[in-house]
Amino acid sequence: MSDKQDVAVYRNSVDAETIDASELLVGDIYGFQSGMKIPTDSIVIEGQDIECTETELTGEPDAMEKVILNMDNYKKDGSTTTMLAKSLCTQGFGKALVLAVGTNTVAGIITESTQKPPEPTLLQKKLHTIADKIGKVGMWVALMTMVAQLIRIALEMF
Repeated sequence: MSDKQDVAVYRNSVDAETIDASELLVGDIYGFQSGMKIPTDSIVIEGQDIECTETELTGEPDAMEKVILNMDNYKKDGSTTTMLAKSLCTQGFGKALVLAVGTNTVAGIITESTQKPPEPTLLQKKLHTIADKIGKVGMWVALMTMVAQLIRIALEMF
């Protein structure tokens, strides 16, 4: 779901390891900074002066302030502590905990639901039924015409 993007991830160590964003897993902690497209749905666990825009998801161009999840705000509206995949960090830096990746992100669910092939309408279903019946009648008429021609040829021979 993410474009090619290198991310600093903290796995089993306090030192960052650089990997492609598509290799992030739920539970990973990664670093982000201003100008970075957020690769996963995540919770802010560390950072300073963070703002993100969710233009690709909501169309809303205004930056939204993001704060660190703590004991005071964990029961409140989660939109201030969570960052959604495909949003853009416009200010600040920090670390985030991965909650969802790929098609399980909000962006992935939206993309998947909009790319399903459309189901046929009632009119299309009825037209398909009529076309099938016309095809069957046409085959019977062709078969009867062929049988009639064979009978005419056989009668002319005798």
